[in-house]
Amino acid sequence: MIRGHIKKVAPPQQHTEAKMLEFLLDGVSVLAALIAALCWFKASRVHVPAPAETKGKGALLGGWLIGCLRGERVDLVATTEAQAKWNAGAAGAASVAALFAAASLVAVHVCPN
Repeated sequence: MIRGHIKKVAPPQQHTEAKMLEFLLDGVSVLAALIAALCWFKASRVHVPAPAETKGKGALLGGWLIGCLRGERVDLVATTEAQAKWNAGAAGAASVAALFAAASLVAVHVCPN
């Protein structure tokens, strides 16, 4: 640096409303994606134990369908219903994530200022 010639540093740019909106939309998108991931993980792990009055595995005359999952007897129909509920929640959260990600792209590229 030469004496008398001090380089001035420009102050950091202030966040514009568009940048703040982008940050908010991206944040909601990420949060919704995390919720979807947690719901899908739960759907992969949920199971409903078989009623005590049933024995063995397979289709029983009383309408029960019993299987074995990780060494435990489970009611397959009730387990499928529980998985469907968690999968529906995950799909809803993933939809919200996609919508907010799309809105963020619009905010940045269509309405940059």
